[in-house]
Amino acid sequence: MRWAKVALIAIGALIAFIVLESVFHLLELAFIALVIGAIIAIAVKAHSQYRLARERRAQVREQKAERKSRVTERPTGQVVAAPEWRQVENVPSPRHDSVEDDLARLKREMGAQ
Repeated sequence: MRWAKVALIAIGALIAFIVLESVFHLLELAFIALVIGAIIAIAVKAHSQYRLARERRAQVREQKAERKSRVTERPTGQVVAAPEWRQVENVPSPRHDSVEDDLARLKREMGAQ
C-alpha cells in the first residue's frame, strides 16, 4: 500500500509537469504569434505610409510643373500700364483762408507761452 501511494504521487507529479509544460509551450507559441502579427502590422502600416508619401511627392511634382508652365506662358518683356489715378470725390478741399487762420492762431498760441 505504501508503494502504491508513492507510485500515485509520482504519476500525479508527472501529469502536473506535463500539463504545466504544455501550458508554457502554448504561451510561448502565443507570444511568437503575437510578435509575428506585430511585425506584419508594422510592415503594412509602413507600406501604406510609403505609398501616401509617394503619391504626395507626385502631386508636388505636378504642382511645380504646372507653376513652371504658367510662368513660361507669360510673355516676357511686356509692360503693364499702371492704374489710372483719380481724385477721390466728396472730400472737401482745404480752404486757403482757413489754413491762414489756423496758422495765425498757432502763432498766437506759441507766442503766448
